[in-house]
Amino acid sequence: MVKRWQFDWTTSMNYEISRKFFPKVNRERQRQTRTKSRKNLQLLAQAATGHGLFAGQLSKWHDMPATCQLCESREAIETSWHIWHECEALEVEQLQRVAAQGPPEATEQSASDKQDQDQIIAYFRLDRIADLMERNSMTIETLKELRERESQ
Repeated sequence: MVKRWQFDWTTSMNYEISRKFFPKVNRERQRQTRTKSRKNLQLLAQAATGHGLFAGQLSKWHDMPATCQLCESREAIETSWHIWHECEALEVEQLQRVAAQGPPEATEQSASDKQDQDQIIAYFRLDRIADLMERNSMTIETLKELRERESQ
């Protein structure tokens, strides 16, 4: 059953970002999810699916730039994966996270397999990332208010 689940997960055309965070099917991780608070589960879902308060996602529905506000690269799209793995402005935080995992060869799991839920939640709760998501939320609210005024 797990082999079939892994095959379906690996070959699916969907869930691209989630697969980057969780490349291997893991029943224990599934069980752990049930123990998370609503707030932590919401943050985990936003990060692992990419459907959170990230400019790359929000720009699909709102008139705002999709580029990363932290690294200010004109080419980098602000997605959860970019924040987690690619953003140059968060390089120190990324290196600290990877260093805490230890070398991949020292464990039975690869580094990407060790990206457990608590680690993802803690990373996306870092002040710089939480502030970014809050600013994006306020931008959306401001855009909504402007649209409402324009329609009156």
